[in-house]
Amino acid sequence: MPADVFAAAVDHPVRVTLRDGEAHVLMSESSDQARVSPLELAAQLVAVSTSADGSLATRMSDRFPSWCETAMAIAAGVDRESVEWLGDTGAVDHL
Repeated sequence: MPADVFAAAVDHPVRVTLRDGEAHVLMSESSDQARVSPLELAAQLVAVSTSADGSLATRMSDRFPSWCETAMAIAAGVDRESVEWLGDTGAVDHL
């Protein structure tokens, strides 16, 4: 029985109800991280946007370095370049 519960938790969270206690949820670490990551990002965005230290652009680039590169690329006009979509090139061999 416990092996079945652990096996099920690989695919989806499983609620484990204890007789004399609070129910627990058993899930994989990747499922937990997928649940927590958006909350962490939201907390960082709130912290950056409500801080009074420096400009918003400075705070964003300090907290999210890839944001700065994206903002600089957009400011340079990269988003106004025409995009050439490639056709189907077939399967790619993996090493």
